[in-house]
Amino acid sequence: MSGISLSDKAFSNEKNFAKEISSQLSAIILANKSNQAIWLAIRQFANYAIENSYWGFEETIIFKLDEVVIPSSGSKQRVSLLDNENGPFTRSEVAQISVALQEDRLSLQHKVMVKLAMKFGLRPIQMALLREEDVYYDSKVFAWFINIPRVKGKVAQLRRNENNFLLRQLPQELADDIQALIASESDRSLCDLDGIRRPRPLFKRSAANKHYLNDKKLVEYAWHQSSKLISASFNQYIQPKLNIKSAYIKDESGNPTPLKINAYRFRYTLGTRMVLEGKTPEEVAIALDHSSTASVSHYFRYNRDLIDFIDNTFDSSIMLSNSVARWEGYIIDDDDDAVKGTFVRGKDLINLGKCLKKSQCEWHPSVSCYGCGQFRPFKNADHASQLKVIEAERDFVRNNSSGPVQNQLDEAYEGALQIVEAQKFIIREV
Repeated sequence: MSGISLSDKAFSNEKNFAKEISSQLSAIILANKSNQAIWLAIRQFANYAIENSYWGFEETIIFKLDEVVIPSSGSKQRVSLLDNENGPFTRSEVAQISVALQEDRLSLQHKVMVKLAMKFGLRPIQMALLREEDVYYDSKVFAWFINIPRVKGKVAQLRRNENNFLLRQLPQELADDIQALIASESDRSLCDLDGIRRPRPLFKRSAANKHYLNDKKLVEYAWHQSSKLISASFNQYIQPKLNIKSAYIKDESGNPTPLKINAYRFRYTLGTRMVLEGKTPEEVAIALDHSSTASVSHYFRYNRDLIDFIDNTFDSSIMLSNSVARWEGYIIDDDDDAVKGTFVRGKDLINLGKCLKKSQCEWHPSVSCYGCGQFRPFKNADHASQLKVIEAERDFVRNNSSGPVQNQLDEAYEGALQIVEAQKFIIREV
């Protein structure tokens, strides 16, 4: 990075810095276009700086780097929307993460972090600024809400401006998890050096930040986890605990590498999904807390390339293999007595599999099983018929309701679809 030289203007604001640093990094890539390792190293550096909220490093830098053409690699492969390591999660990967969350592999705190990232695409700094008081129940509309601090744009002043928040409705399941997290830490006394109680963050440090305790302007944040700590939680705890293998990236020995899981990948997933759902630039910008539609233009610019890429390179065997990978070890024979559990029956009362839950399930009967980690589907059951049932119910709910039921049906649909594809693979192998 010795070749980088920034002007005084670059340090006047983050937007100028991002524009200038991305231009210089792009120039380094072009000057070394025969060496793809340099491009990969620069990209990793940029991703690291963004994930850790370094001043001036914005998401737009990544997308600017993606526009640099390297002759030795097809340009479409470098579009961020198609980056299997740092780009959006695939549908199969989202389904795998959803199932893993149901299996209680994570602590309650880390589970809430992942769910907030999945639902709202929050940056680590936004999670770091959240407080218990930001979550509340509105008895007039019978729903839970969360005030999310804005951190970008001219109005962004952290928590100093009472209007600097985005109000979002919480799915009931996520609201329950947040309330359980708050309750689990209710006995903690968060005071300053004078014994005065300070604001209670949603994600608390194990011990107060001593530097902040001695700073009158920062003492209010003494118990908040920093964005760096939250990013580290994803890398050091959440990713290893979920233990999901990538279906696309392998190490030097040909073994699948761990699926990279961080908050920004969930942001890119949300942005990509919204574009493919037909949302407007204004809607995407608001959802991702961007100050203007210019900051989300890359999602729309590459939408056509994404569709073309899928059309040109789709390989059904890869999809089938991913389906098997997701349900590997879960699909069982009808007469497998080694698996203890209650039978799950579909709408026609035909056995679909077994449920390992010992307590009563509050989810949608038989339908939501396909999104639950406690479900063990039968290898030869008619999951294709159940998929049609789930699809019909999902369409009905989309047109008549919203909230947690819709989310459960979406997860169930993806899970049922994966099982149907896995069955095809199994039959073909036999």
